[in-house]
Amino acid sequence: MSRDFRAEDPRAGHDPLADILSQRGSRAGAEPPQQQSRRAPAKRRANGTTRSWYLPHTVADSLSQACEQLYFDLRGTKEKSEILGVLIMTGVDNMAKVRKKLGLPPAPPASESAGSPA
Repeated sequence: MSRDFRAEDPRAGHDPLADILSQRGSRAGAEPPQQQSRRAPAKRRANGTTRSWYLPHTVADSLSQACEQLYFDLRGTKEKSEILGVLIMTGVDNMAKVRKKLGLPPAPPASESAGSPA
């Protein structure tokens, strides 16, 4: 006679199927193997951070290609993160061109946008 494990609601606090699956491959009395991460721990650099933005495929491919070309031209003397930083900051430093490409009017002078009294 087989037991129907679906009859119990796992949200009720006990899941017999989970108990069975957790015992698969274990030896009686043996300690469970250490959980190993699939990825190596991330290396944190003092001067860097990680952000997650989505880019159109063509833009990501172009950015990657530009970075690879500069990295090759520099013979690996600069890290790719530094090269990407220069590429991105070049866009930030040219906000007037970026605003124009996005159809925005020129930015107001810094004193007006800072909200300082006139």
